[in-house]
Amino acid sequence: MSSVDGFGIVLGDVTTKGDGSWSPGAVALTNDVKVSDAVDQLNEVLAKLVPSAPPSFPNGSLSVVNATGNTPVLASGAVPDNSTGTSPFTAGNAVTRITATGVSGNTFSNVGPGDQGTLQLLVNGAVAGSKALTGTGDNGSYNGLVISGQADYPVSTPGFWKSINVSTALATVSQGINRFRLNHTSTSATNEVYFVKDNMTAVPAFSASSVAQNALGTVGYSSGVPHYTSGGSLTVGLSFANLSGETYYGGNDPVVISATNGIIAAQTFTYANVGIATPIPRQTTAPVALTPLAVSVNGSNVFAVGNIQAVLKNVNGSSAAANVSALNILAMIGTQSGKVYEMNVPVSNLGSLPNNNNAIRVNLPSGDTPAGATSAFVSSDALALYEAAVVAGVLKNDTTNYSVNYLPAGPDYSGKSTSQYVTFAFQRSAVSQFSIVVTGSYAGCWVKLPGVSDDAGVSPNATNGWWNMYQPYSGAGVPGRAGDPNAGAAALAVMAGAGGSYKVTFGTQSSTNSTNNVILVRFRLNASQSITALSFSN
Repeated sequence: MSSVDGFGIVLGDVTTKGDGSWSPGAVALTNDVKVSDAVDQLNEVLAKLVPSAPPSFPNGSLSVVNATGNTPVLASGAVPDNSTGTSPFTAGNAVTRITATGVSGNTFSNVGPGDQGTLQLLVNGAVAGSKALTGTGDNGSYNGLVISGQADYPVSTPGFWKSINVSTALATVSQGINRFRLNHTSTSATNEVYFVKDNMTAVPAFSASSVAQNALGTVGYSSGVPHYTSGGSLTVGLSFANLSGETYYGGNDPVVISATNGIIAAQTFTYANVGIATPIPRQTTAPVALTPLAVSVNGSNVFAVGNIQAVLKNVNGSSAAANVSALNILAMIGTQSGKVYEMNVPVSNLGSLPNNNNAIRVNLPSGDTPAGATSAFVSSDALALYEAAVVAGVLKNDTTNYSVNYLPAGPDYSGKSTSQYVTFAFQRSAVSQFSIVVTGSYAGCWVKLPGVSDDAGVSPNATNGWWNMYQPYSGAGVPGRAGDPNAGAAALAVMAGAGGSYKVTFGTQSSTNSTNNVILVRFRLNASQSITALSFSN
């Protein structure tokens, strides 16, 4: 008997053997249509009713999701190569890095087939974990291979396909270079990913640090104490620990030198700058002495004292900014607002006659209310024992030895008096009241109109012509007049050693009558007292 395929057999007479008609139907059929043709047409119609299968695994690229590190590059030397010699990495080039016990990969979501074939995790070319898929109960972790979310696909139309989520979670690897990939025996494999497992997790640390003067440059003086102004530089010495494990930091700024209080702008140094050859040998964790660094004292608009600080960077991150040494660096560069400048105390809104200059420091003898005329103060001269100092923008009772632990080195003020004084002078005419605006602490304040308050016929109770801001104005006439033994000049609140704005009154007198329209303001500062801001205004 010869066989006849379906394309040689007709459907037959539907009238006598069927329900009487091929209609209605999804496919137009007649008695003469061949069986195979009819089946083919019906199958094409059914295909339109079946939902699409899930995307075939992997439907994406494999990557490491637990990579870590600050610009990691491969160290030089015998970095362990567990990848069986196929690694594309070379020393000094960027790598993917982990520090965990194993590698984790991204998730391939809703891929298929989820009910046939075998999923495999291959680490360094060998199968580390695998699972034969059956369509049910396959979720789980298999030596780093993770299957989850096994479900009908699509969920809204069950019974046709199965999908799964596939990932890698902490698949165990050894220190050094490794590779991994995933494979589905019924579809295809992912790309292969190389990475480095590094055992060094410590941030960098510095030791054996030092700071010394490299160049003095031009200095500015305040109260006889030198401050770097321009062209000054320092030599900073450091040792750098935890440079590398199997990798090292590949950036161009492994060393950053800065300072507290803005006395220098941050300055970065490359490996070449600090004398470290790259690529760095693996497992360089012991301290490495750096080539001494020349650091400019280059702050902007700063009048302060600060300490040099360092931040070191390795593949694990940055060290906290820390002082390189206890040496104090003095800088007076440009003008910093909110600081006390002994030759430039702000005077505002008090007119412009005979000039609109700010107040300057002047010399007077010791004591609360000294007699005599003022003389010019020279900031580069060492202070007398009774004089308060303005250093780094702070007016203070100063007993500091600036010859040690300070750069630039300065005078020794350790033997200065317990009570110290400062006097400021400015010129304005037609001023009968003004305000002293002060921040800080002090032990006394006096004002004077030379040629007026020191005239016994005008103010007989003003000792040597000084009116007391710790005493209230009497309310009539001139402070210190006959019958006013306290010679108070505080128009509102009296000064008592605290910060604030205090109104000065000359009563019925005015600076128009003072010699050269000069107004004097004098402070006493006792031990530990200081003034951080000072100005005079209307």
